[in-house]
Amino acid sequence: MVPSLIELQKEYGEKGLVILAIDAGDEEVSTVRAFVQANRVNYLNLMADAQVIQAYRLTGHPLSVFVTPQGTIYSLYLGAMSKKTLEKDIQALLAQR
Repeated sequence: MVPSLIELQKEYGEKGLVILAIDAGDEEVSTVRAFVQANRVNYLNLMADAQVIQAYRLTGHPLSVFVTPQGTIYSLYLGAMSKKTLEKDIQALLAQR
């Protein structure tokens, strides 16, 4: 899924897309940082602590949440998604801008 996210950030970033990845696992920061650098990830990555995991009910990996420009949840998916599905929601959200 990471390669698709990288491609989508390149394609839609200038149009207003913001991809934010939150690592809710128990990996060390250095491990996540090495992964981001090795894969040339071009979107923001954060580490979640127990408080964030509980507040946002992060129950599985991956969890994809699409948020409107107004800050409301547009759609939510648990599990891997195809690039086509991601792109469909991205285009719909960008059309709302």
